[in-house]
Amino acid sequence: MVQKCSGLNRLVHTLSTLRLNDVKLFLIGLGFVFLLNWIVTLSWIPKFKCLSDGSVLQSTKQYSIFSLTDVSYAQNLANKINIYCYILTEPQSHLTKAYHVQTTWARRCTRFSFISSKAEKLMKMLDVDRTQNYVKHSWISMRETLRALHKQTYKAAYFLKADDTTYVIMENLRNALEYTDPRKPFIMGHIYKIRSNEFTVSGSFGYVLSRTALELIVLKGLDKLADCGPIQHVREDIQISKCAKALGIEFKDSIDMFGMSRFSNVTINNLFGTFNNSSNNNNSGTIQWDPIKTDYTQAVYDLKKLPASPLLISFGGLMPVKMYILEYLIYHLRPVGITHRILQHLPYSSLSTMNRYHQQDHST
Repeated sequence: MVQKCSGLNRLVHTLSTLRLNDVKLFLIGLGFVFLLNWIVTLSWIPKFKCLSDGSVLQSTKQYSIFSLTDVSYAQNLANKINIYCYILTEPQSHLTKAYHVQTTWARRCTRFSFISSKAEKLMKMLDVDRTQNYVKHSWISMRETLRALHKQTYKAAYFLKADDTTYVIMENLRNALEYTDPRKPFIMGHIYKIRSNEFTVSGSFGYVLSRTALELIVLKGLDKLADCGPIQHVREDIQISKCAKALGIEFKDSIDMFGMSRFSNVTINNLFGTFNNSSNNNNSGTIQWDPIKTDYTQAVYDLKKLPASPLLISFGGLMPVKMYILEYLIYHLRPVGITHRILQHLPYSSLSTMNRYHQQDHST
């Protein structure tokens, strides 16, 4: 009993020696800790998931706190439709072109990597056989790239091929793929006919292989069919088209509701308007398109006269500065008071249930 009283007396003596200011500081600090803990747990603080492979940051909220933009449909597609983007480049373009692809649109791929004859520490590179004499657009080099894609452990549903001068709007690509089945072999892109019954996909603006198409090309084509063999001095887009035809792979063109290809052979120059009043003879009379006739804010307009699909997937032949301009115009510039409801007029309603394949988890 004496020991207990002695301990109590020491405690009272210690407390009595504390200065009032020390007690105030302690209470203020304790209150700050509780306040900080309360703020962190608030539901309106956006929470982000960072994917380690270069993927876009995905917010758990359906609305961005900064732009108040409804991104639920785009996020739903991004979660269900996984696309591996493989981008062709070369050493002299690593930092002048490819790096800027990585910092703009490639972040929205589920996963992405670059293919080159040399590695670059600032970029995510695909592990390919670099003992081969790599040439950026050659079929010989593409054969090794396709083998490496098939060999990797991550099995995407779709594989997008692009160049370091391509800009891809991934949300529009996923929309075009929403009602496709990657278990069926197909190649999708800007398809054009070179002669009767012979089609070619354009490599300049990107193209997509379904998972099954990639498997067929690698397992039943590259070492077994002449059209898929090691043919020298031919562009990869021309030969992969011949290989796909030999394997019975379907060619899909991504036609929109206006009959326009979304993988169109459109460059930024195609968006230049009328030059009828120009004093420059080289531009006089050149009409790429007429913004007045396609102005949907007017009572009468015709979107079929646009220079490209309003659901365009890709631009080709871009230098980095134009990629950043597109990044700003597409994802950051907002005309106040204009809200489009284009999803209600697509061939398949965005409000309907996604097909059985995309309802399942195929992320691994």
